[in-house]
Amino acid sequence: MWQGFSDLADIRRLLDEIDIEPLVDVLTGPPRVGRTPLPRFAILRAYLASYALGIPNTSALVQRLNNDPALRSVCGFVDYLPDRSTFSRVFQTMAEYYADLVDQCCADLSQKLCELLPGYGKDVAVDSTTVEAYANPRRNTDPDASWTKKHSARAKGSDGEEWAYGYKVHTIADAAHDLPISIIVTTASQNDSPMLRPLIEQAEAEHDWFRVGHDSTVIADRGYDSKRNNEYVHRRGAAPVIHKRKPTGSKLHDGIYTTNGVPTCIGKQEMAFVRTDPATGQHLYRCPDNGCKLRNKISWSGHCDYHSWEDPEQDIRLFGGKIRRASWRWARKYAKRMSVERLFGRWKYPGRLERHCYMGLRKLKLHATLQMLVSLAQAVVKHL
Repeated sequence: MWQGFSDLADIRRLLDEIDIEPLVDVLTGPPRVGRTPLPRFAILRAYLASYALGIPNTSALVQRLNNDPALRSVCGFVDYLPDRSTFSRVFQTMAEYYADLVDQCCADLSQKLCELLPGYGKDVAVDSTTVEAYANPRRNTDPDASWTKKHSARAKGSDGEEWAYGYKVHTIADAAHDLPISIIVTTASQNDSPMLRPLIEQAEAEHDWFRVGHDSTVIADRGYDSKRNNEYVHRRGAAPVIHKRKPTGSKLHDGIYTTNGVPTCIGKQEMAFVRTDPATGQHLYRCPDNGCKLRNKISWSGHCDYHSWEDPEQDIRLFGGKIRRASWRWARKYAKRMSVERLFGRWKYPGRLERHCYMGLRKLKLHATLQMLVSLAQAVVKHL
């Protein structure tokens, strides 16, 4: 994978791939008589460079520019360097009025990647990551932020969970190349499961080349496990590969099926998969060769004695739809879910997704989108 852009020549190539002219035009406005206009082109390039270099916040960016003439030149500063407040005003203006133009920059780069990478967007992974708020939660200075419980290696106790205050970045990513396709930023208390459908539909609205269809796979962890999500993906003609939560109480669904949708015999032993009927799509299971201790001892046990045909259409969530849940193919597809985890890891370090000084949903949305934009530009430069 691409390991970052620490060399200024690479930074220049990255910045040149991002077409920010439409954004510069609306930020600059019509020509005016008076003082020299702010170098908004250079300010925008400096912001993008900060995400590529992992510069943690606006103050650190201005300090780096003051001490690094080469970086100033790459960004496009000529006469003078604006102060921190000017950078902050430009960022706030983008967040409030022109976030759609930043989204368009992402869409343009995604279009290039679609042409450069075979199979880009065919298998997608869906997940979210928490971004802690800059505000103090006790003072409630950020009204858009909220609390959520998340898994963490740092958490104390046996459950491996801790509370976090902030936002969530819900992401749909290409599972083969570890690259983002679309994001939705919400407050941290937003549950993951209802966001799967909006993510798919937003990605399709943003990109002409992206469609979830008959050759697609949608991969997600058990946080997205629901009948609605599985059936939605299945109706689109795609294969839902969504990890299933264990049932509460009984260890078997309907007293018969394991979590992976495998029927059990009367002795509660898993039956063995035999084949799938190409005409009906139904799966044939039989008792293992040695059977179980109850085989042939109960004359009325038709379920156990010989075989069982299972129809995936009966319960997409349980059986897995186009890809049988208990199969090696399903396991191989699900392993690709780690692509979105690797993407989040790069966004947080060496990226700066978790290092920010922004409050409010609009600013966090722009912050996450700029991080996504730089990731896409890095990939384009790498594959050109």
